[in-house]
Amino acid sequence: MQTYETYRDQLASLLAPLPPREQYFFGCWCTEKLSGLFSIEKIKKLSAAESAQINGSMAFIWDSYTRFPDVGEQELYDTFEAVQQIEEKDFDQDDYAEYTAKALLIAQMLILSFIEERDPELILDAAETLIQVMEFSISYNFGHDTTDLFNHPLISNELRLQQQMTERLASGPAPGAGDKKLFRP
Repeated sequence: MQTYETYRDQLASLLAPLPPREQYFFGCWCTEKLSGLFSIEKIKKLSAAESAQINGSMAFIWDSYTRFPDVGEQELYDTFEAVQQIEEKDFDQDDYAEYTAKALLIAQMLILSFIEERDPELILDAAETLIQVMEFSISYNFGHDTTDLFNHPLISNELRLQQQMTERLASGPAPGAGDKKLFRP
């Protein structure tokens, strides 16, 4: 039976040979999927400006991919700080939308941190965050037991897509920011 640990190990081995720009794309791609799992505008704790900032941060992440590794340090810092301030809000971790919003903010911070640190663990953490949100969704929205999580159709499909994406990134050429929905319905 697959576990989070074996998932991370397998994904790490797939990401390891990729150049940092392709690793960054993979993290962006996972975070993009995460951003599509809920409507940020429905979270009452967020002001209109905060919702716009979260959406703007996602746009910045993709724009940064097109400029990677030449991303302005101040712009990166400002975006990270804005996301971090929102992430520090008291989100209800028992509410799917709020749980997902917090996870998206964490994933965004991980991806933004990767720009400077180039640590593949940050990409692994962002990808795992997506799986954790999907697990929460399976339990919260569908009431299913997640004991055998990695055999659930939603999760096994996501793992298959992640493997396809790493294979695509390894075979080149590097995708563009317009490919952010590649392999996604």
